[in-house]
Amino acid sequence: KLQELYGFVNFIKVNFSILYEYNMKITTISMPLSAFQVVESLRRGEFNIEFTYFFFGCILHFVMPCYYSNLLMERSENFRFAIYSCGWENHHDKNIRQMLLFMLTRATEPLGIATVFTNISLDTFAEMCRQSYTIFNLMNAAWA
Repeated sequence: KLQELYGFVNFIKVNFSILYEYNMKITTISMPLSAFQVVESLRRGEFNIEFTYFFFGCILHFVMPCYYSNLLMERSENFRFAIYSCGWENHHDKNIRQMLLFMLTRATEPLGIATVFTNISLDTFAEMCRQSYTIFNLMNAAWA
C-alpha cells in the first residue's frame, strides 16, 4: 500500500504540477480583483453577490489542494516517527531491521504535492493570501 501511495503522489506531481502553479498564480490575481469589486459595490451601497461568490470560490479552489497536501505531509511525518518508535531495537532479525531501515530512508522526505517552484501546503496558501492582500491594498490605494 505504501508503494501505491508513493506512486499516486508521484502521478499527481508529474501530471498536475504545472496546473497547480497556474492555479496559484491566477488565484493570487483573481482574489484581489474580486475583493476590490465587492468593496467598490459596498461603497456604492450595493451588494454584488456574483463577485462575493467568486471570491470565496477562488479561496476554496486553492485551499483544498493546500489543505490535503499539508495533511499528507503531516501524516507522512507521523508515519516516519511511528516507524522509528515501533521498537525496532528489540528485533534481532536482520531482514526486519533492513526493511525498517529502508522504510525510514524512504520516509525521510515527507510526501507532498509540489508545483514547479514550491511545495503546496497551508504555508503556501498563507503566502498566496499575503500577496493577494498586497495587490488588493495597491488597488484600493490607487482607485479608491
